[in-house]
Amino acid sequence: EGKCFPISVAPHNPSLLNDPEYVFTTDYTYFVDHITVGPGSKTFTPLNRIPPYVRAAMLLTEDKRFFDHGPLRISFIERGLRLNLNQRKYVYGGSTISQQLAKNLFLDRRKNLARKLEEAFVAWRMENVVSKSRILELYINMIEFGPDVYGITQAAKFYFDKTPEQLTPLEGAY
Repeated sequence: EGKCFPISVAPHNPSLLNDPEYVFTTDYTYFVDHITVGPGSKTFTPLNRIPPYVRAAMLLTEDKRFFDHGPLRISFIERGLRLNLNQRKYVYGGSTISQQLAKNLFLDRRKNLARKLEEAFVAWRMENVVSKSRILELYINMIEFGPDVYGITQAAKFYFDKTPEQLTPLEGAY
């Protein structure tokens, strides 16, 4: 442990996530052709402008020990395997925040073991070249909060007609 790590996950390049002008365009949309998100977009809110209770709510609902573990969390994987085998279908992915970000930015939405392994390697490489704080910042700004509602800025506007900084603790938890 700590002596082995991927140096490349081509064609994916997680180092790009450190670029302050990075943008990502998703075509996984419902009502429009595409949506652009990321630090180089007008809807990006830096982590220091997102209230601490909003960040805490994200961590509590998605991966409360995010800052304490690596790119994978074995307990999540075990839970996913158990639930999926019991249900005899895919019902839970068992992904950390890093894995979810890797999937959303670099991979397709297939739900199979090969894609899951690729996700693990991309997340592993990402955590070697991008800080945990940056990963959380990107995650909060890029995940889908509803149909065609990507990132905290769009979510705050869509659900509460506010900026992320104006959200109350209850709204942030929502």
